[in-house]
Amino acid sequence: MVWPPRRHFETLIAQAKNKLPHVNSIKQNIDMHRAIIDIEATWQKYRVVIQEIHRPDNTIRYSYYLFTEDNQLKHGFDNSCDRKAIRLKYGETWREHLQAEIPHQHDHNRQVTLTDEPMTYEKFVVWLTQYLGN
Repeated sequence: MVWPPRRHFETLIAQAKNKLPHVNSIKQNIDMHRAIIDIEATWQKYRVVIQEIHRPDNTIRYSYYLFTEDNQLKHGFDNSCDRKAIRLKYGETWREHLQAEIPHQHDHNRQVTLTDEPMTYEKFVVWLTQYLGN
């Protein structure tokens, strides 16, 4: 990806406006060290929160979350340095990997599950459609 990822953000915004019924806010912040996009939208009765942080080394930190009307987590996907995810992946040596960004998901019971591959906006929309329907 070319730095900064302006074209990716433009595509992501267009896709969000096309796929998510109500895009409520879009925020971008791009400088030479990182590029951040935050999108808030609604899908049915849920609040959708999307964030991607792109770095010049082409790594991406992401979070795609679904919240209930009363702001309770319904489901989420991210690759943050989550201690539960790190423990699941590395077991007894988890402390040696505290900065590892591990793709995982959260459910409404605060359970963490590792995912086989990183989530993307496109995959998240497919998941939303399958999980909630249209």
